[in-house]
Amino acid sequence: FLDQSNGQEYVLPLVIERKSWSDLADSCLGRGQTRSRLDCVKLGSESKCSGNCQLCKMKRCGTQKIMFIVEGERCIGSDSAHRMSKKCTQDNCCHVCRLLSERHNITQDALEGVLHRLQISQGCYIHYTSCYNETIQSLFDIRLLLQTNQRF
Repeated sequence: FLDQSNGQEYVLPLVIERKSWSDLADSCLGRGQTRSRLDCVKLGSESKCSGNCQLCKMKRCGTQKIMFIVEGERCIGSDSAHRMSKKCTQDNCCHVCRLLSERHNITQDALEGVLHRLQISQGCYIHYTSCYNETIQSLFDIRLLLQTNQRF
């Protein structure tokens, strides 16, 4: 970013990747143009990452942290606000998982497993937002934290 006060340019210590649930499913299942996006945590494959997937490239760019912002409505069974709800299955699912299942043949719970692996094995931050406006507000808040030299 450009510091307006002194004209200096800075590289932020954080790479942020925004994905909708559908984008995340494409990346994790290795379909279409997103065939090699998240090979490190790809679903349905035992093959190892070649080191050339999107996640590996982000790690090699020299920033300290990687954050995934996952945008969109969450599954009732996965959302902490609805702990008493049952987990969705392919046969019995909420409308959010039904849309994912129709397009990608996967539930949000399976994608949550990928996000947990990104957190635990890859050291990534995961942040959930429900809509575009919430994502914008989150990005603004992150920018303020970084400008005041707050640590992640």
